[in-house]
Amino acid sequence: MNFQEDLFSSSPLLDWLPDETLFSLVSRLHALWGARDSSRTSRLLFGRPRAGSHHDFPSCLDVFAIRTQSKLGDAQSLARTRTLLAYYLPFLSVQDEQYCLAALCGGSPSHLKFHLGLLTSRFRAHHPLKACVSCMKEDVARYGWAYWHLQHQYPGVWWCAQHHEPLRESNYKSSGVGRFQWHLPDEEALYGRSREAQSVLSSNGAVFAQLAQVIQDVVRIGGERHIDTEVLHRVYRGECAARGWLTPYGRIHWPPLLEDCLNHVAGLRVLPELQGLPANSDQARAQLGRLLRPQRSGAHPIRHMVMIAWLFGNVARFWEAYSNGGIHTCVVEEGEAPIGDCDLDIERRRGREQLVSLLRDHGMSMRAAAHRVGVDVATAMTWAAKEGIQPKRRGRVLDRTGHERLVGLLREGAEKKEAASALGVSIQTVTRILLTTVGLHAQWSKARFEKLLRRNRDDWGRLCEEFSGAGMKIVRSMAPAAYAWLYRNDRAWLVAHRPERDFRNTVRNTDPLWWERDRALSASVISAAEVLASEPGRRRIFLWQLYQAVPALKPKLSVLSRLPLTQRIVERSLDWRPEDGALVRLLD
Repeated sequence: MNFQEDLFSSSPLLDWLPDETLFSLVSRLHALWGARDSSRTSRLLFGRPRAGSHHDFPSCLDVFAIRTQSKLGDAQSLARTRTLLAYYLPFLSVQDEQYCLAALCGGSPSHLKFHLGLLTSRFRAHHPLKACVSCMKEDVARYGWAYWHLQHQYPGVWWCAQHHEPLRESNYKSSGVGRFQWHLPDEEALYGRSREAQSVLSSNGAVFAQLAQVIQDVVRIGGERHIDTEVLHRVYRGECAARGWLTPYGRIHWPPLLEDCLNHVAGLRVLPELQGLPANSDQARAQLGRLLRPQRSGAHPIRHMVMIAWLFGNVARFWEAYSNGGIHTCVVEEGEAPIGDCDLDIERRRGREQLVSLLRDHGMSMRAAAHRVGVDVATAMTWAAKEGIQPKRRGRVLDRTGHERLVGLLREGAEKKEAASALGVSIQTVTRILLTTVGLHAQWSKARFEKLLRRNRDDWGRLCEEFSGAGMKIVRSMAPAAYAWLYRNDRAWLVAHRPERDFRNTVRNTDPLWWERDRALSASVISAAEVLASEPGRRRIFLWQLYQAVPALKPKLSVLSRLPLTQRIVERSLDWRPEDGALVRLLD
């Protein structure tokens, strides 16, 4: 008989329960079959002994869809609606969405969290399993099973909207216990809370309930269309303007804005998952500054969720503002004259057009034009330079020769601090000349990018050549900054210049001398790795810490292809995380 075609003709196939995750359904199948070995269920449904067992981002969904004859959905629909990818989809570009779908449908989601920016987001990259005790009891009574609800698993959701009570975290998965096991919610496996923690959660129930509702509504919208992150900053700034926190030309009144923001997030920060939210004015100013400007890099969705909950209160008001492209009409108190359109980009564009007209058509001086428009002279000079109008320069700080030398340094991509030191001026002077010289900022940015490109390519290429047999993981650990920069900015070149691992000695060295060296060195690395992993607060092990603890390791990195045992130990040590539990004997 055909194994795949007859897999479920003789075994019961369960159907989806409301809001159920893929991990939950397979866990129910595992329990229904009475299987003791989780790896056998994984192999049966996903083709590999550990595939599919990650509750957040399961792999090999294409194999699962084939073996279930698509009765539960095709691979892409499973990824979109039954995994935590649903939470991230609203803020992903089309290209990033396709990358994530390919990772989940295929068999290698290992870099997915890095690609989503979770490892550098200041929020936890793992996703703890969560459940509502009342939901569990109700589900057992109604369906005969307690199961994992997808909406409860979203980052930032810690409140059950149906039963108005906090969710509880499972000690499976996140702690490393049962990392590759299939299991269903069990009240005995949920962490308990102290009376103090329970009191804090209950007292902040309204803010947790509001955030949970916002998250669920945004994810639902994201299932139908993407949210353009380039529009979000205009939406946020429009609401800030309506509250009186911005001037008509976009300057931020920080004190009232920061106070209101910190008051809102203070109740949320009681949970470990949300402690990446700002704790003081400096942190709030830095985080809000990135969200209130056009984004140069992605932000964790939870930051947008909290912004929406704080500024708008609900998704209906947010979506109305977003649908208008960020154009926001200010709310006027009774008896006051309407202050008109508060869309900052429109106001700024009008001000810039008026300034250019005054300079070009009316021959007005920069100072007079700036005064007429209502901006300071420095802003007017910057606007003029962007429109191709070169402001007249008065050599109060630099003479003509010094100015030309400074412009030359900036065109070559010199850093501001370096240029300021070379000319004996302040960084503010360098910035002013950079922004008020026509075309200079674009030339400077291009030159700096090309310098970084050459430097990172040279660093990466040198390592790949010197440690050609060490493999990608170890070479990447030697230059994490170069790898990250190339991954973001020059990925095609990076893919084409991956270090080729030498597999000739991966089983065992035939040379007795090298075999003895490999055995002794691998034993030393194991001991050092176990000591490092046992340190309190340790989050990961770095390569430099290993060869610092084992000095004999560093000179052998260039010949790791001849030391396969040591190479395997090093790679597994670099992969270790606290949620994996204690660092067990790596050769087992």
